[in-house]
Amino acid sequence: MKKLVFTPLDILAPWLVCLLSAGLCTWGAVAAIDVPAKIVSAVTGLVFVLGIPVFYIVRGRRRTPNFETRGMGVVWGTRNKPSKELVEMWVRGLIDFWLGKNVMRTHAPDSAVTITQSMVDRALEGLLVICYDADHFSFWGRMVRGYASGKTIGIGFKGEDMTYTASLFKHEVSHQILDVAGVLWDEARHHNVFLKTGLGA
Repeated sequence: MKKLVFTPLDILAPWLVCLLSAGLCTWGAVAAIDVPAKIVSAVTGLVFVLGIPVFYIVRGRRRTPNFETRGMGVVWGTRNKPSKELVEMWVRGLIDFWLGKNVMRTHAPDSAVTITQSMVDRALEGLLVICYDADHFSFWGRMVRGYASGKTIGIGFKGEDMTYTASLFKHEVSHQILDVAGVLWDEARHHNVFLKTGLGA
């Protein structure tokens, strides 16, 4: 059976927003003078309450993995559907690239750390990869090609060639690997490490 994966924000936000809105509608229904206003407020409040399960159904479909491998789940888009074998090949390439690399966790000269198999495994464990069907898409109001947020990454898609998607996968999972290695979470710092190590993504 496929697992439903929700973030802490997914758990809190619908309840807070919908129940607060329903409460305000209830107050409006009680305070309203005429009957039509009471009915409209009450019905609107009911719609907000019903919105909670609808949110989880829609969100759950978008975050339910189509397959799992190496401890991570992969959610396909409509067209962006890398096979399990292809994703496993991408992961092997990442492991070959990062194992034994020395990276600086901070600017301090004694803060170097060597990437180990254990670090890579921890980065992959529980990771959710969401495949988007566009080469650019909106993430928190910003147009991106891919993103890494907590234990979720998003990767775009351009044409039928998976080279574009593979490059984004390599880039976004590498953010996770550096995070586990203790490299401070800063986009510019991570990208500088990518440049120095020759990641090429």
